[in-house]
Amino acid sequence: MRLALEAGRVAVGGVATGKGGATLRPGDRLEVDAADWLRPTPEAPLAVLAEDPAAGWAVLDKPAGQDVHPLKIEEAGTLLQAAAGRYPELLRGGGVGREGPLRSGVVHRIDGVTSGCVVLARTDDAWDALRDAFARHRVRKTYLARVAGRPGAGRLNAPMAVVKHRPARAGVVGSADGRGHATAMSWSEHHWDEQTAQSVLRVDLETGFLHQVRAGLAHLGHPVVGDWLYRGPEAPRLGLHAWRIQAESFGLQAEAPPPALLRAP
Repeated sequence: MRLALEAGRVAVGGVATGKGGATLRPGDRLEVDAADWLRPTPEAPLAVLAEDPAAGWAVLDKPAGQDVHPLKIEEAGTLLQAAAGRYPELLRGGGVGREGPLRSGVVHRIDGVTSGCVVLARTDDAWDALRDAFARHRVRKTYLARVAGRPGAGRLNAPMAVVKHRPARAGVVGSADGRGHATAMSWSEHHWDEQTAQSVLRVDLETGFLHQVRAGLAHLGHPVVGDWLYRGPEAPRLGLHAWRIQAESFGLQAEAPPPALLRAP
């Protein structure tokens, strides 16, 4: 609604409200013009890893450096806008799902600097069912992470919270803090690079929280390479990749080929 107000696309009783909004009274008719909010880019490259048109979902391979969806109407170059060029149903007025046209069909998100699997819903029913599956932790998510040092195999169950804003930064907090969200993840060594003294880990997420892998591994003294926010070693890109995703009840399964930084030497 804030974006609609700023764009002058909200009217009450047929009269535009402007950026300042208006006081609503019982019986007032509120109109929001969402046409052309999501601007498709059919010419943009789009890698589809798996899809089921009947079930209403697709799994896309997001490149590192690309945002999942726009935050403002004028933004361009996102994965969702490329997807809208292939799936016109995402362009309908209010968008697929319940979060508006700029998040049409978006079931979950990964960081812009992270690459790999992103699930997109193409129908309202699929969006509702998939969001419920993510909320109930019924979607298996496996990442590859290149980190400093050699942590071996392990597991982290810890409350996390957003500890800083602009840019957002997450951290492990004390159980008595009162603001932490329960998180859990486990990992095993995928391969060890003795030359750089860095490990590539296979990380299985049981929950989902902002920067969970990045913040969790940094907390243990093994930050992801290329992660300036959590003081990781320098690298050409962030060493984090959403490798595999699976939701058995939907027949959903996909794997995104890892980038060179995360492949065995």
